[in-house]
Amino acid sequence: MTNFKVLMDVNFWGSVYPTYFAIPHLKASKGRVVVMSSMAGYTFVPRMSFYSASKGALISFYDTLRMEFGNEIAISIIAPGVIESEMTKGKVFTTEGKMQVDQELRDAMLGLVPVQPAKDFAKAVVGRVCTGARYIIEPKWWYGLYFHRVFIPEIVDYWQRLLYSVSPQVPATRSLSKRMLYSPIKRILYAQSIQSPEIKRE
Repeated sequence: MTNFKVLMDVNFWGSVYPTYFAIPHLKASKGRVVVMSSMAGYTFVPRMSFYSASKGALISFYDTLRMEFGNEIAISIIAPGVIESEMTKGKVFTTEGKMQVDQELRDAMLGLVPVQPAKDFAKAVVGRVCTGARYIIEPKWWYGLYFHRVFIPEIVDYWQRLLYSVSPQVPATRSLSKRMLYSPIKRILYAQSIQSPEIKRE
């Protein structure tokens, strides 16, 4: 539990503190807060409980802040799906709180979910922020999963458990999502940069 406190410090408090100190300047300039949350804050995948909790906390906090500020400060909440990043390259925290590169576990967690290149994501998000969007989900096909999560959560839960869950005695890399991810499919779905085994480990 203590090891995952760092994750909450970075993902939640790492946004809250700068916002707190920026409030006077944002009010004076009629500025905008742009929050980087995640679809993990809306949808829930096995073995990502702390990460999902930290991103869900961001969404709730900034939604509430928007109500409190009214028209004084605008807020855009971004919820990326799966984007090319250090995480999708296979960097994970062990239960001991140490970072390691485990692309087998990464493949089990992502499965058949397409990974959007960072350049495409940035271009789409900047365009939406400039138009004043309150919520930005990118890639857009994640909106479908979001609405399914709201209206038929039992079905979404069933499929996510089927694809990603294994018993505690079985390694996560034995999940159905990992077994379905053949090399030709992976080459199509995953950005080229995250397929290389040469990942910096700093």
